[in-house]
Order: sequence, then structure tokens, then C-alpha cells
Amino acid sequence: MTVSDILKRENNNLDLVRIIVATMVIWSHSFALNFGNGSGEPLFKFVKVTYAGELGVNIFFFISGLLVTNSLIKKKSISKFFISRFFRLFPALVTLLFITVFVIGPIVSTLSVKEYFLNFETWKYLISNLYLKIIYALPGCFQNNIWPSDVNGSLWSLPFEVGCYVFLVAVFSLLSGSKKFANIIIGSIIFLAIVPNDMLLTFFERKYILGLVPIACFAFGAFFAVNQDKIKIDFKLMLGFMLLLLIFWRYQKIIHILFPFVISIFMLFFSTDKFILKLKPKYDISYGLYIWHFLVQQTLFFYYGQLNVYVFFLISFSFTSIISLFSYILIEHKSIDFGYKLGKRVNDSTFNFDRILVFTLFLFIVIILAKVS
Repeated sequence: MTVSDILKRENNNLDLVRIIVATMVIWSHSFALNFGNGSGEPLFKFVKVTYAGELGVNIFFFISGLLVTNSLIKKKSISKFFISRFFRLFPALVTLLFITVFVIGPIVSTLSVKEYFLNFETWKYLISNLYLKIIYALPGCFQNNIWPSDVNGSLWSLPFEVGCYVFLVAVFSLLSGSKKFANIIIGSIIFLAIVPNDMLLTFFERKYILGLVPIACFAFGAFFAVNQDKIKIDFKLMLGFMLLLLIFWRYQKIIHILFPFVISIFMLFFSTDKFILKLKPKYDISYGLYIWHFLVQQTLFFYYGQLNVYVFFLISFSFTSIISLFSYILIEHKSIDFGYKLGKRVNDSTFNFDRILVFTLFLFIVIILAKVS
């Protein structure tokens, strides 16, 4: 089955895969937030390459790169793409941030309610995270937890995700659909993730280097979307990548990126199984699971302290699932539908919104480059 066949909604169950990988992140953080580190997490003890949470994030990025690149290729509308992405991510994120700051924060903070709301850092947390300059600490919150002051560590990946969208649109606009040059750029990004960190530190800050593997996974997913008619997902492809794993297993820098590539392909293949196709979830709660679970786990530890890790996981997963279900039904589904309708209206308009967006994107990139330099 080619990737183009798999991308037909009836031929895959990627919604279930996203829920599975979000659960992997929750599972991994159950060890980290309950014990202080994830070294006891079974996947890490077994392969010594990655944690379940890290692997889950990388698979998320692969699936995102595959699906959003395919969406941009099919729709050929930058404005529609950005509108749909905005309404997929931000309404749920805004809800999370407001509940965190105005409900959870005052309850778990060591400061009085008055001191909490008069503290500049409270408002800085809200405003900075709204435009994805991620801040993790709220005044006085979770001070006695194993990970003190880290209110929601899951938010770290969102700027990289949105950055991938922006870069994808920039490449799409510049190359005008050229697959050859798109593949060259994708190959360059993946190669960059293999370059030793000490060499990269000459050009990039450490916080950007930490995001290179997820970005490479996004690029790998984009590669599958760009070449969807030529790539066939079958046991031969899986066997080939398994052999590559054996060959490069001793090369840590390479295996750190090759391992999530292989598992991502396996999950894509897994999503096409006839039995798995019958298990399509009615609601895609994966995004809610991802952005809410860290806050839920910190709150759980705040009240009950260290628990048996399996109990800690089951309780936090159950509460997060309920919150995520409400988030999808009350916020995400409605905002996705609104974004679709708005994108269609803008796309059908006689005014050229795409040209304005490309010009704005160009100015944004120039400003960022000037700031970095």
C-alpha cells in the first residue's frame, strides 16, 4: 500500500495512533514526576536509547509532518492551512492556560490569592505562553513537588510544532511544488539532526538543538507526504529499516534519530491493519491528553505525594482522559469546524489572502533572523 493510499481517511487509524503516543508521554512522565527522573521507565531500561515520552513526541511530529504537508499539498491554500492549524491548536491551549492561571494556580500556590494575582510573573506566564514563548513557573506553585515550579512541561514542544508549520509554508511558497528541491531541504534538516552537538552550538542555542530530533521527524513525515505516490509501506520497507537499526545501533547520534523513524513507520503501518481500522475512536482526544496531563500529574502529586507508579499513571490518565474528552467536545471540535468554514470562506474570497500571508511570513523571518544575529 502506498502512502497516498494510506492517507485516505478510510485506510488509516492515525487518530488511535495519536492517542497511543499521547498515552506513552503520560506513562513516561508518571515516572519522571513521581520519582524525579525517568530512568526506571521500562522502555529506557530495555533499549537505553529513548524514553517512551520522548519517542511519543517524535512520533507525534512524524504524523504531524505527514498529515499537514499532505493537507497543504492538496489544498494549495496558505491562508486555509494557517486558519485550520490555528483553530486546531490555540482554542484548547488558551482554555488550558486560563484554567491553569485562574483556577489551579491560586489553589496550589504558597502565596495568598492577592499576592498571587498581584505578582507580575503570574501575568507573564499567561501572556508569554499565549504567544508560545514558553514559561514553566507560576509564583509559588508546586513548590514541594519533585519537579518544583514546573507547571506544565508538555508545552515545550508547541513552539517547535508551530515553527515547523511556518517553515513548511515558506518552503512550499518558494519551491512552488518542486519535489526535488523539497527532498533536498528535508534531507538537509535530517542531516542537521545527526551533526554532533558541539559543532551545532557554534551556530545555534542549546534550546534549539534540543528540538532538532522532533523537527527531523516532522521533516521525515513531510518526506513521506511529498513522495506519497512512490513510497510503499510494507514488510520489505520495515525489514530494511530494521537492518539499518542493527547496523547503526552503536552510533548514538544516528540511532537517536533512526529509532523514532523506524517506530514511526511501524505505527503508520500498524494504523492500516484491518482489525485496528475497526477501533477508530469517535473523539480525537490526543491533543488534550498531551497538553493537560502534565498539569494533572503535578496536581496529583501535590495532593497525594509519591504513589505506586502504576496507580499514579492510571489515576492521572483517567482524569486527563475525562478532561480531554470535554475539551474535544466543547472546544476543539467546534473550533476545528469553525476554522474549516472560515478557511473555506477566505479561500473562496476574491481577495488574495495568500499573498498577504506570504509577505507577512517573509517579514517575520527577516525579523527573527535579525534578532538571532
